[in-house]
Order: sequence, then structure tokens, then C-alpha cells
Amino acid sequence: MDVGAGGVGGPGSLNVRFFKPTPYGKQLKAVGRVTKNTSRGYVGVAELFDGKTLLARSEGTYFKLPAKTIADVDVEKETDVYIEDGVEEIDV
Repeated sequence: MDVGAGGVGGPGSLNVRFFKPTPYGKQLKAVGRVTKNTSRGYVGVAELFDGKTLLARSEGTYFKLPAKTIADVDVEKETDVYIEDGVEEIDV
């Protein structure tokens, strides 16, 4: 089962390393990617940048679970929502 196809990611662990203070009132860039995807779960990494300066990096492990394991919701209906956020660039 894939997350987004009737499934959700249940948290396993989350580690965050902070390298520099995060400034207020500045435009920052967040980059996230899945680094490992197996039948049982996946690992995701996210990094936060101020320009080219790495501020923080996180790595999380998640288990693939049927959505009904967590709550009685229709995942496709509840998560298929468009919210305008002005994002102009996404690194994939």
C-alpha cells in the first residue's frame, strides 16, 4: 500500500539537527525528499535553507498504514484539497 493510495504514514522516528539559528521575517527554502521506500515504510529527509546556508536537517521514518487504522476518514476526500500558497519553486 502506498501513502496517498488509501494509506497514511504512521510516524516511527524523527531526528532534527539544527546548524544555525532560523531568522524571522526572511524567505526561507525547504527541500524534502523520500530517500528510501519499501513495502512496509519509507524514510524522508527535509532541509531548511537561508539562501545557500543550511539551517536545519531532519530525517524521519514512517510506517505505511491503512488510513482506517488511524481514523475513520476518507483519505482521498480529506486530503485532496488545493490551497493557494504562492510557492514558485519545488525541488524534486
